[in-house]
Amino acid sequence: PTVSCTSGSSSLAYSSSLPGIPTRKEVDGWPSAWCSSISCHEEADSQRGWLPEMCAMFLWVLVGCTIWVGDVCAGTRWSVTDRDTPFGPDVDCRMRHLTAEYADRVQRDAGTVFASRPDLIHDALELGTICPNATRPPTPTLVPWWASLPAASAGYFVDFAKGKDTASGTEVHPLKTVGRALELVGEDSTPSRDRVVTLRRGVHYLERTLELTPAHDNLVITPFCRGDGTPCEQVWLSGGVVLHDLQWTAHDTTRGRNIWKSSLTRVPVAAVRMASGPQASLFRLEDLDGKTELDRARWPNRRPQDGTIDRPSLLDVATSSAEWLQSAVVATAAPKRVETPSVSQSVTTEFNHWISGVGGACTRFDPPAAWICNPNCTGGGAAWDAPGPFFPTGLALGADIGHLFPNATRWTSKDVSQAVLTTWTNGWYTSHFDLASFTNATVVFGPRGGVQGGRGWHFDGSLPGPPKICTGNVRGSDCGPIKIEGILAELDVANEFWIDPKNSTLYFFNNATPGTAPRSTFVAPVLQVLVQMRGVYNGSAAATAPHRPLKNITLRGLNFRDGARTHLEPHGIPSGGDWAMQRTAAVFLEGTDGVVIEGCQFKYLGGIGLMLSGYNRRHVVNASQFSYLGGTAVAAWGFTSSIDPSVPAGVGIDGTAGNFPRGTQMIGCTCHEIGTVEKQSSCYFGAKTAETTVQGCSFFNGPRAMINLNDMLGGGTVISRNVIFNSCRESGDHGAINTWSRTPYLTTVRTGEPSLQPKAVNISSNLIISNYNSFAGVDNDDGSSWFDIGHNVFYMNEGLKSDYHGHDKVYHDNLNIGAGVCCFQFGFISGQDACRGGPCPGGGDMAGRNEFYEVGHTDHCIRNSCVQRPGGSWIHGAYAILWGCNGSLPGCAPPGRAIMSTSGNRVFRESNRSCPSDSGCDVACGMGDNVTLLSMVDFESRCGENAERSTVHPIPSAAEIDLMARRVLDL
Repeated sequence: PTVSCTSGSSSLAYSSSLPGIPTRKEVDGWPSAWCSSISCHEEADSQRGWLPEMCAMFLWVLVGCTIWVGDVCAGTRWSVTDRDTPFGPDVDCRMRHLTAEYADRVQRDAGTVFASRPDLIHDALELGTICPNATRPPTPTLVPWWASLPAASAGYFVDFAKGKDTASGTEVHPLKTVGRALELVGEDSTPSRDRVVTLRRGVHYLERTLELTPAHDNLVITPFCRGDGTPCEQVWLSGGVVLHDLQWTAHDTTRGRNIWKSSLTRVPVAAVRMASGPQASLFRLEDLDGKTELDRARWPNRRPQDGTIDRPSLLDVATSSAEWLQSAVVATAAPKRVETPSVSQSVTTEFNHWISGVGGACTRFDPPAAWICNPNCTGGGAAWDAPGPFFPTGLALGADIGHLFPNATRWTSKDVSQAVLTTWTNGWYTSHFDLASFTNATVVFGPRGGVQGGRGWHFDGSLPGPPKICTGNVRGSDCGPIKIEGILAELDVANEFWIDPKNSTLYFFNNATPGTAPRSTFVAPVLQVLVQMRGVYNGSAAATAPHRPLKNITLRGLNFRDGARTHLEPHGIPSGGDWAMQRTAAVFLEGTDGVVIEGCQFKYLGGIGLMLSGYNRRHVVNASQFSYLGGTAVAAWGFTSSIDPSVPAGVGIDGTAGNFPRGTQMIGCTCHEIGTVEKQSSCYFGAKTAETTVQGCSFFNGPRAMINLNDMLGGGTVISRNVIFNSCRESGDHGAINTWSRTPYLTTVRTGEPSLQPKAVNISSNLIISNYNSFAGVDNDDGSSWFDIGHNVFYMNEGLKSDYHGHDKVYHDNLNIGAGVCCFQFGFISGQDACRGGPCPGGGDMAGRNEFYEVGHTDHCIRNSCVQRPGGSWIHGAYAILWGCNGSLPGCAPPGRAIMSTSGNRVFRESNRSCPSDSGCDVACGMGDNVTLLSMVDFESRCGENAERSTVHPIPSAAEIDLMARRVLDL
């Protein structure tokens, strides 16, 4: 195919000579700015089949910054790349090259360059497509620094292919399973051998979870190394079962189909049960590079060109006759609020007190308590949830069922136990529901689903009557789109499978010429937890720290794969953020101290890769790679307590017992293609933790924020010298890094004495591209306070976002390239002036007063370089938008209140920008009808800014922008 576009025009044309494809297509209304530079390439894809009868359907879908023009079978892929970057392709390519260079630099500085994947970073940045003369780096041969270390001669050796569990476990007579080696280590308390378990090459299939206790203290598990400088042997720990001895017979090879079936009678019953249940998945043993996605039979079908991005292929039900069902009565949770102690730095009381709601609508979560279930909770969009939150009980497809699901007449009752309906909720996360029944075009949900997000389903509060979800103005992204999977009738495209549990039969649509049987070796994930490390407790881990922690375990050079999915397991709402989480992972740590995980790969795991639950201290996750995970890469979730016996264990304001992860280091890691199942996933998630370090990492290609801090607890987290891009690929209203602080916690982290004030979080020297739907490099969401954000380079995003009464943040010495607004502060009075209804005198409009800061606790947006995109922000180009500001008052604030500090900034913008105000359009002071537009000089004189004055400069050249970024990053 070819693409033509006339610069400055509003039309795009493509032509193709492929059979069954229209020869020419005109697209009117194409944004003229996108026509400045458009590239198109044809990519042959030998991994996917060509189904001629399906190619009459053409799809045009906007995905972030890319227009994909393609057929549903992807025999050929068209990519029309949006070049509507802030300053054109020269700046854009320089920033992409700089990102690749900095990713290599930070991992070299961390001593973990062998864990870097410059080839994948090159591809994810689209350097070969967008930027001329960009050479793709070769795929690295990973030679860890320990490759020259000799294997221990007196430890325990394991060879899954050749060993025997009745053997002695020496190098000459190895054991067969890692489990048996751990038994011998645990029994050898003397010890008589080195506490080293050495694994020989190949895949080690685990029959059960490997459990480490304090009897295994000081243990190292490592692959075999020869000690001559050659790489260690490659070792995989698998939680799956190989589907051996498949005898394929054709099931349907007509009309372009190529569906085969095989009996699974020689496969363990437990594996068949897991592989056919609602959390089933299947992997190819030989596929280690994510070339293909194997899907349970589903509708709509996955678009092959989207890779792990699922949302564009889903089915929009917002404009159909489908109706979401809900219970007539929503049980109200018991409200919990701690009056003392409380913080006083916020001008409102909403986030000064610890609150929760127990029971009621929260009984679906584990534990059954969360801030959102408190009937009086506040926060961004909290009115959409009160007095709920509300959740659907089913979906009535109505008269449009044949249009939405053409094969619905062929759905059978045996599909119900396996099927899962997935929908995007609020545009923030995916809800997954198991099915209880399907009758009369109505899907009724089972008991296990709908818990994968930390908020309820939205409703339009302006409508009369009781709250009704998904009606009125919330019919769009708030409630949908959807897909259904696990139904035999939907097995209709290549790389889909379905397993009949009753007859133990696998059905697979082979991606080959009809009549060609599958040749792949399939692995069915069975174990959700591959490795569990746990200390000894006198009671519940949620209620107390361990009596005896497990100490000093090292996992070196191991690779984990084939973990079963966990999206229907119990989820809880860890703290005051919008995220929900399951307390399980492929590698699970609870009650441990000094664990080192280095040079490991976490791949093809159905849920979270690594979880630190409750008490954990001084762990190092070093030079490891996380990819193709169903959920988050690394999650840390602590416990707190309450003196109220009606509050569940692990929940409460009190963290002084220290029953949470502290001092974790994630250094030099690479994380990409995560959240393939649960879309509210990140590379690092922290809830009720303290003093975490994330440094020298490369995070890219995720559906939501790449780092999520769900609360502040003890604070002290350091996020430094990382590269982050391609976040929020399937969601919005988030940043590449997202933070929350709706509820305070009492800890001793900051000073050693109990305090609700945490240590400040430091975010520095990072390079972040906020492409796709990422609003900002750092999105300081509801209540986020005590942050030091400095010396970062942010490209294609906004600057400081301070919303909903956060305070004590310092955003300084950053370079924002392509920002509209650089200093942004807003609050609860959505769309209204901060002092609407009066001049905000002392004791006046309290709602208006609440948009300001307490004196001494303002946010600071200072000494930044802000290269605004053409046109600037949405309010007449203003670089600073301050809701808590009233230009008619002395100091622009009522007595006892203050505004954000915005001194010493350098703002770069085009010289001929229009402005409707004689006073200038640098700062938008206030909001709504009474906003005052001010120049920097007028703002600083009127609002009392007496520090270093901010200045305006012309847009720098591409070379100058590149140099500015290099100076900030010390390149």
